[in-house]
Amino acid sequence: MKWEMEDVSHLQTMEVEGLRSIKCYGSAMTFKSRLQEIEGVHGVQVYVKRHAAHIFYDPFTTTQEDILK
Repeated sequence: MKWEMEDVSHLQTMEVEGLRSIKCYGSAMTFKSRLQEIEGVHGVQVYVKRHAAHIFYDPFTTTQEDILK
């Protein structure tokens, strides 16, 4: 799910695996809420069964290292 943004063509995708805290819809929504607080992050797709996520971010605004903090 990407939050509202007009031009998403410049966004990059980062895959994060091993997210053991993501076990259900509720924990996925909590994860999404935390990501929404990071400037430059514009969306996330969460895969509960795989404990993984694809994070969509603007590389001109934030870095993968900043997201992982």
